[in-house]
Amino acid sequence: MASIRLENVRKRFGNVDVIKGIDLEIEDGEFVVLVDPSGCGNSTLLNLISGLETISSGDVKIGDKRVNTVPPKDRDIALVSRSYALYPTKNVHDNITFGMQTRKVPVAEQQSALKEVSEMLHIDHLLNRRPGQLSGGQRQRVAMGRSLVRKPEVLLFDESICSWPASWARRR
Repeated sequence: MASIRLENVRKRFGNVDVIKGIDLEIEDGEFVVLVDPSGCGNSTLLNLISGLETISSGDVKIGDKRVNTVPPKDRDIALVSRSYALYPTKNVHDNITFGMQTRKVPVAEQQSALKEVSEMLHIDHLLNRRPGQLSGGQRQRVAMGRSLVRKPEVLLFDESICSWPASWARRR
């Protein structure tokens, strides 16, 4: 995992200041939860960190590197969105391993990562089901699993994490 530092980060959409100068430091391995009412800018802040939105001013640093102009694909960040973005025609196994398949990760490594993550998230018994056959919490865990198998430097979750298994928090 890597540290994240936000230095006077601002985001403006037209005449509206959405993020008004955030300073935040998250240490390597630290777990931080931002809780605010809907519409307060949490999703925008995550999008700024991940590079899906450009900042209006300030600096975003991951580790010691300023990433303001680094494309999202080069930031080594996994973002679980509110929609989960699961492939409805793929089963849980294929939803989780899809990114590894496209990056041509060896099958044995894919299976090892899948086993570790699916057991940790308590979805190992769901691997042959499609998203339409899962509860909302199960879908959320599949989306989390897809991000976790990548072993990114930074994990961002734009969603309530109340359904995370306690074992996940203990293992990180």
